[in-house]
Amino acid sequence: RAHVGPCFEWRSVGGVGVPSASVGAALRSAALVPAPEKCTLDKLQTPCSLAIFENTCPEWMVAALGAFSQSIVVTTIYATLGIDAVIQAVNDGVISAIVCNKSNVKVLTSRIKDMKTLKTIIYTSDLVAPGAAIDLPKAPKGVKVVSMEDFIESGSPAAFPPTPPKATTCAVIMYTSGSTGN
Repeated sequence: RAHVGPCFEWRSVGGVGVPSASVGAALRSAALVPAPEKCTLDKLQTPCSLAIFENTCPEWMVAALGAFSQSIVVTTIYATLGIDAVIQAVNDGVISAIVCNKSNVKVLTSRIKDMKTLKTIIYTSDLVAPGAAIDLPKAPKGVKVVSMEDFIESGSPAAFPPTPPKATTCAVIMYTSGSTGN
């Protein structure tokens, strides 16, 4: 790692590649599956997409690269869109895992009944001040709440070697600030 001014931090390929491979393996352990080889506009039928409801940060990129390493679609939900957009994206995409900021875990768990497929909440501490008191709620029954660091540690690339996508595999579904509905 190298810091370049107040807003940039460079990481080596090894500094990103190793945790990304672990995230990919951990996603497979969490029952996500590779996406269909051919991208269509049909509704997804299997849990083959990871939602990322977080500001752009290093963990965002590690999560995305990890998903791509296993042919898992990345569904981005702009952090400014709010919980209703998250619920829509989770339900539309049969999403079982989401990466979010630690500050959003409480709102996600409070609405878990509206997102029946969501089983894993992975949180980052991006822009959370050191020592800030953010109480994590008790995980609802059937839902795992885990820090990004612990999630990375849980992944075994030996158990789940990379499953690269095909050129025709869907890579990203993006809910942007301009997303207004189906």
